[in-house]
Amino acid sequence: MQDAFVAYWNHVSSYFSNNPYVIGFDPINEPFPSNYNVDPSIVMTPGKFDRELLQPLYTRLFQSYQNNSK
Repeated sequence: MQDAFVAYWNHVSSYFSNNPYVIGFDPINEPFPSNYNVDPSIVMTPGKFDRELLQPLYTRLFQSYQNNSK
């Protein structure tokens, strides 16, 4: 699912990268950790969800934006 999400925003950022009226992208809306029944520590350990799941996704998105802004 993350691959499709990154591919979508890669396409969007590529399409709008040369548009002078677009000043940025904000694809992130803090998702709730949906798989906490399998791994309860994801919500019980402060910062674990951010560190292990969100940050890698944010990094992939940022790299995609950087590649399209050149």
